[in-house]
Amino acid sequence: MSGADDQDESLPEIEQRLSAIYDIARKHRTAPEELVDLHNQLAEELQGLQSGDERLAELDAACTAALARYRELATKLSSERAKAAKALAKSVSQQLASLAMAHSSFEIALTPLQEPSRWGAETVEFLISTIPGQPARALAKIASGGELSRISLAIQVVVAKTSIIPTLVFDEVDAGIGGATGDVVGRMLRQLGENAQVLCVTHLAQVASKANQHFKVEKTVSKKGASTSIGVLDGEAKVLEIARMMGGVVESQQSLAHAREMLGI
Repeated sequence: MSGADDQDESLPEIEQRLSAIYDIARKHRTAPEELVDLHNQLAEELQGLQSGDERLAELDAACTAALARYRELATKLSSERAKAAKALAKSVSQQLASLAMAHSSFEIALTPLQEPSRWGAETVEFLISTIPGQPARALAKIASGGELSRISLAIQVVVAKTSIIPTLVFDEVDAGIGGATGDVVGRMLRQLGENAQVLCVTHLAQVASKANQHFKVEKTVSKKGASTSIGVLDGEAKVLEIARMMGGVVESQQSLAHAREMLGI
């Protein structure tokens, strides 16, 4: 009977402890069975706060070491970047001369940054001057759409051997150029096609004739609205389209013969 008496005497204590547990659980907005985990979490946080000064010293040392390593790598990158910028600017300017932009000067501006950056210690900006004697300015402020395409083409030709871009898209890269230059553009695009997939929108026969695969895009307008279609050009259809793009009489044997000659068939 003494055991039962002991249990009876402990019931108030048990009820008091259970009440305290539920009160604490409500206070911390958690389930009673999760209080042990919460206690351990808070204990760890308290331990971290008590050793805050030591932790701050460790973090400060880590930041100092990381900044020193960053500056070391950024300095090496800046040196290599300056060499590459000079060589690339010279090569691109030479390519532009063959793309009806002989008076253009391509430059690469390296501007130091005040704060560390994931890209290094400076920003890189492509500049162009299309008029002799005029200072080079940002591409977007100087070059037209066609010029931008040609500049992009010149850059891609120069870096083709090291480029990892799988697909290149050129929109009317022949804008504002004549037949002879168009032939140069076509050969450049064909050269790029040896290392990557090249998609080019063109209205110039000299450019189109250098492609391996041809597609014709047509827009049709009716009372119901406008629609656009695209189809593959093969065989004689390809010859006819090249002849049409040259502006001659499509049905003439001379135009067709010239188109075949351009296509190499």
